[in-house]
Amino acid sequence: MISFSFLQSWWAGAVGFGGSLVCLGLFYAMEQIYLNGEEMLDTSFEYSALEAKARFQTYGEVGRHVYALASLTVDVAFPLFYGLLSFYWVNMVSKSISIWKQGVYFPFAIAQLVLTVLVMLLDVLENILLVRLLVGFPNITDQQIETASSLTKLKWYTARGIGITSSISFVFLALKLIVYKRAKEL
Repeated sequence: MISFSFLQSWWAGAVGFGGSLVCLGLFYAMEQIYLNGEEMLDTSFEYSALEAKARFQTYGEVGRHVYALASLTVDVAFPLFYGLLSFYWVNMVSKSISIWKQGVYFPFAIAQLVLTVLVMLLDVLENILLVRLLVGFPNITDQQIETASSLTKLKWYTARGIGITSSISFVFLALKLIVYKRAKEL
C-alpha cells in the first residue's frame, strides 16, 4: 500500500514522471505499429461520429483490438502515473513556499488536487466508453460516439485546469525563491 509519506518523497515524482514517459512511449509505438500511423481517438480534443468511424476503419480489426487492450491496461496505468506526478508537484510546491501547514491549504493546491482526481476519473471512464466503441464497431451509434467525444472534451478541459493551476503554483514558487534570494542579499 502506498502511504502518504511516499507521495512526499522524490521517488513519487520519479515514478510518476518515468511511468508517464513509458506510457506515452507505448502509446506512440501502438499508433505507429497497430493503428496504421493514426492517432488514438482520445488524444483529440473532440471528434465527430464520422471521424471516429473513419479512424476505426483505418485502425483495422487488429488495431481496434490492440487499442481496446491498451485502453484497459496502459491507459489505466497512465492516469495513476500522471496523478502521482501531480500530487508530488503540489506537495513539493506547497512545502517549498510554506503553505501546507496545520490544516491551512493553499487554494490552488487544493484545486489542482481536485482537478487531478477528476481528470483521472474522466480518463478511466473515457477508456471504458472507447473500449465499448472499439469492440462494438461497426455496430455502434452516433449517440454513443457523441457521448464518448463529450467525455473526451470534458477530460481535456479539466486537464487544462491542471495546467493553469500548475502554472500559478510555479509562479508562486518562483516569487518565493526571488523573495528568499533578495532577503539573503540584505
